Amino acid sequence: MVDENKACVLRHFEELWNNGQVDRVEDFFAQDFMNFRQQHKDSRPIVKHIVQVWRTAFPDLRFTVDFIVAEGDLVMCEASFQGTHLGEFPLLIPAFWGLTLVTNGKTFKVKHTHRFRLKEGKIIEHLCRAGRPGDVSAAGPSRRPQRLAVDCPFPVGL
Repeated sequence: MVDENKACVLRHFEELWNNGQVDRVEDFFAQDFMNFRQQHKDSRPIVKHIVQVWRTAFPDLRFTVDFIVAEGDLVMCEASFQGTHLGEFPLLIPAFWGLTLVTNGKTFKVKHTHRFRLKEGKIIEHLCRAGRPGDVSAAGPSRRPQRLAVDCPFPVGL
């Protein structure tokens, strides 16, 4: 099962994040998936929204898994992700709702450490520690109209 769990995590990065196949969310995430200790009745539409927001702001977004280890139901990996800021990026962290990073055309690369827990071949829990917070955009946040790149009827928390 350890190899299957690692394969699920790797495919989720490739198919969902790198290729933008948001219709595949159900293949990787359980309905009761918990992200950053937040749980909703069905978190999968939230995951779709988060991926769409990121891929709208950074259309060339790319995750590369630098290493991955697994034991039991846990998978841990270090990943680099990079992209070019070509669209407005509404911040998804509750403390910054309403702030948008204005398009600046700059590229970024950030390392992350991810911890996934899986059950029956699907991700049920995710935590992440990112690199420096200033790596995402050198432009910094700006108070702009409170509009999202993707219309979302529910709160999104990371």
